[in-house]
Amino acid sequence: MKNKILLTFLVAMLAFGTHAQIFEKYRFGFGGGFAVPTGESSRFGVLAYIDSSYPVNNALRLGVRAEWILMSLGLPDGRKYGTPMRAGYTANAKYYLNTGDHRFFCGGGLGFYRLGPVRYIDETSGGLLGYDKVAITLAETRFGFYPSIGFENRTLAISLDYNFIPSTAVTEPGNNARIKNGFFGIHVGALLRAHKPGGSKKV
Repeated sequence: MKNKILLTFLVAMLAFGTHAQIFEKYRFGFGGGFAVPTGESSRFGVLAYIDSSYPVNNALRLGVRAEWILMSLGLPDGRKYGTPMRAGYTANAKYYLNTGDHRFFCGGGLGFYRLGPVRYIDETSGGLLGYDKVAITLAETRFGFYPSIGFENRTLAISLDYNFIPSTAVTEPGNNARIKNGFFGIHVGALLRAHKPGGSKKV
């Protein structure tokens, strides 16, 4: 009976210790950067993101990321276009190429992108509240993915990725053009590590 109690106690302590070690390795990140679209008449914009990840082993980390993008998209037709809000919600993996506190990685992610409508500025409207903005695409959600490369240390993360997102059809009658949604994302952010209660306060 005593042996069973001791065995149960040891198993429980091992499970708790393993959970605590894994919890200490959970990591949270946040930051910003630049979004560089590849379509004609598109201009670079800005982005902000948050992410969270946990280690599978010393070389592989799995995580999720949410980011919000503002960049100008349009067509090469001489009209002025606005800056639609876009968002991406993805799961990702990072494979580290070396060990130590300063690590390079490659990886990728996939998920869903919420695409706001592309609008041009109607300069003929001229109302009291300013020019009207006319949508030429619909708001939609698209599946996409990205490869990425980057660098991390204990507090800083820098990465470059390219987001492959299917193009969007223009809804104007007689216009068969499509808006390119793909873009390069340049991310610079901070890293925070979660700790078990009473653990070290180091980041």
